[in-house]
Amino acid sequence: MIPVRLELKNFMSYGEDAPVLDLTGMHTLCLSGENGNGKSALLDAITWSLWGESRAGKNKHDELVRIGADEMSVQFTFDLDGQRFRVLRKRSKRASGNVWELQQEQAEGAWRSLTGNNSGETERAIQKLLRMSYDTFINSAYLRQGQADRFVQQSPGKRKEILADILDLSRYDQLEAKAREKAREAMTEVVDAERDINGMSAELASEAQYRESLAALQARYAELEAKQEVLKKEWDDLRDRRGQLESQREFAERVKAQIATLDAEIVELTNELTEQNREADRWKAILVRKDEIERDHALLVRTREDLGTLEENVAKLHRGRQMLADAEKEWLTAQNEMHRKLERATIDYQQALGRIAVLPDLQREHAVAKTAVAGAESMEAERQTAQARLTVVRENLSQLQQDNAAVGEQIKQWESRLAAIADQQGVCSVCNSPLPPEKIAETQREYQDSLAASNAQRKTIWAQAKQTKEELAALERQVTALDQSLTALTADRVRLGQLEQRLLELEEVQRELPQLEARATETKALFDAKAYAPEILATVTRYRDAIAKLGDVEAAHAAARETAARLAPVDRQHLELAHAAEALAAAESRLQRADRSLRQRRDARDEAMIQQKQIADVSSELAALDARANEIKVMENERRQSASATSHEIGRYQQLVMRCEDLKAQKVVKEAALLAAKKEQEIHDQLAKAFGKKGVQALIIENAIPEIQEEANRLLERLTDGDMTIYFETLREAKSKKDTPIETLDIKVSDSLGTRPLEMYSGGEGFRAAFALRIALSKLLARRAGAKLQTLIIDEGFGTQDGKGRERLVDALNAIKEDFEKIIVITHIDELKDAFASRVEIVKTPMGSQITIMEGASG
Repeated sequence: MIPVRLELKNFMSYGEDAPVLDLTGMHTLCLSGENGNGKSALLDAITWSLWGESRAGKNKHDELVRIGADEMSVQFTFDLDGQRFRVLRKRSKRASGNVWELQQEQAEGAWRSLTGNNSGETERAIQKLLRMSYDTFINSAYLRQGQADRFVQQSPGKRKEILADILDLSRYDQLEAKAREKAREAMTEVVDAERDINGMSAELASEAQYRESLAALQARYAELEAKQEVLKKEWDDLRDRRGQLESQREFAERVKAQIATLDAEIVELTNELTEQNREADRWKAILVRKDEIERDHALLVRTREDLGTLEENVAKLHRGRQMLADAEKEWLTAQNEMHRKLERATIDYQQALGRIAVLPDLQREHAVAKTAVAGAESMEAERQTAQARLTVVRENLSQLQQDNAAVGEQIKQWESRLAAIADQQGVCSVCNSPLPPEKIAETQREYQDSLAASNAQRKTIWAQAKQTKEELAALERQVTALDQSLTALTADRVRLGQLEQRLLELEEVQRELPQLEARATETKALFDAKAYAPEILATVTRYRDAIAKLGDVEAAHAAARETAARLAPVDRQHLELAHAAEALAAAESRLQRADRSLRQRRDARDEAMIQQKQIADVSSELAALDARANEIKVMENERRQSASATSHEIGRYQQLVMRCEDLKAQKVVKEAALLAAKKEQEIHDQLAKAFGKKGVQALIIENAIPEIQEEANRLLERLTDGDMTIYFETLREAKSKKDTPIETLDIKVSDSLGTRPLEMYSGGEGFRAAFALRIALSKLLARRAGAKLQTLIIDEGFGTQDGKGRERLVDALNAIKEDFEKIIVITHIDELKDAFASRVEIVKTPMGSQITIMEGASG
């Protein structure tokens, strides 16, 4: 993959109108600029557009959007295998607006879409096209800050771990963990299967006993079925004989019922004869008292006529008494009202006299208060003028305090910058490069001059603030004194208003006093003469006279009521007397009929008694039949219960036998599953060992080392004109010959002076060996991913270099540039960037990072 063109919008430090980075025609180039200007952000844009990852991590999309913006976009164009492709990716913080497209350039500048149906398909299409993942890219084509020589700087024992990380052998650790998990699952299945098989075997051991018990139960059930037929036949014979006896007993019951009915009718008719005799005697007694009844009835009629008149007079008396009570109550109400009016008029007059008694004192106090309030207006005007000035002085003091705080902050900044210069000890804090002494001295003078100016400004502010505070204190004292004086005058004004209101009220009372005196005198005269409510008094007198005329009407009414109550039964007796003779004849006729019916019932009972004695008694035989029937029921219930229990047991043992048959089949399946699980466990145990550190991982590393060694030596041959070669030692002899050799990864370098460990080399030789090894590792990783390493990106890759180190890096790049289609070096060091003919300068402005391709740059 060869970068061609990069277009950014609101990506990290780049703004809305960031310039396009066109790399056409550039072979080896430098991206330069101060730290933080956005150099590495260009590489983040490339990796984010291709894989959705950056230094911020995976799926950290919104963290890449420029602060203050809602969306960003990256369009990256690259060449691969002689064809041109581009990826367009947009990200919006809103729910919609996210785009990820892959396109291929066609003839005449047209673009064909290779975008999938969703982001997942598009991601897979890009990885398939590039034949490398994000991790492969950053470990091969992209040498990140401080990571390029990490492999050679570590101890021999640590190098294998780093090589495993670079070769991405962690996936074999994952496969090993999965294989071990599968082996554990298979072992669990083996344990479960063995437990199930042992349980099945234990249960199948009882199968012969189940079958023997089942045969015995089936024989018992057949015996119980035969007994049922015997009991059923005897039950049917009993039922037939009982039917015959029941017919005979029903006839005897009917005769018995007939006798009981006749006995009841005889009793009823006997009672009727007695009642008819009493009825006839009563009517005879009424006819004997005929004259007495007629005399008492005439007296009762006269008494009832008198009661009508007496009741009207009693009602009049009650109404008169009620009306008299109402009139007397009304008179008492009028009297009380008149008394209240007299009391109110007297009290109003006395209160008016008491209130006007203080009028002279109030008039004198009013004159004094009026004089005291006269000078308040001039004092209020003076207080308003002082308060206005006080507000202005407070605002001035607040502004001076703000200015003092700002100057204090400036002083802290200048002091901090001076301290930082002293702490740096002449070294750049960003790139660790030495700074010129004259530059340090000039910067210190500028900071010290600024600090002195800020201190002088703060002293001036302090003097102004002191003068302002003194004026503020004087004004506050003046306003406080005026407020106290005005507060005292306010109380005098309030008292003056109260006195004026009180004088007006008392003068009004003094004018109304004669009217109050006349009202009290007039009301007392009317009360003493009782000259109030004359109509009510006349009504009371009239009701009293009417009640006196009615006399003792209540006593006469009570005597008449007593007589009427005593003679009340005469009404019924008089009515009965009118038809007593006719009723007596009817009663005697009913008496004769009842006597005839009674004789007939007694004759019929005698005949029924004769029939009852002729019927045989079947009760004893029925009782014996019922007893036997109950015995048969009990026997049948016991037989049925026994048959049910036996049937239940037969079903249970049949299920147990069937269960044994099922278990035999299940045992065969379980035994087969046990063999399969043991085989599965064995396979995954072997896979776990194969995927482990001493298995395929060790094999891959062993196979990779010759490739790395060959590629590194190929590069060293060009870098050193064949003077240096590298080879790896993977085993080291133990201190004791009895011990096995120790696994290691020592790097040995041979030159004209002999063979030494790489750690013994310094300067140019050590750098060339480390650089060749790192490039060899990158090519190996890309080759194993199935991709061709056409682009090399070095982001401050070999740390801080001195002047000679930078020259060696440039020489090394020139030596390998023919191995790559494009080499991009990112640096902030001026001496290094000047060594490249093609250079892209990146600066940060308020509008965002800006890209400038320097004039004269060429591939």
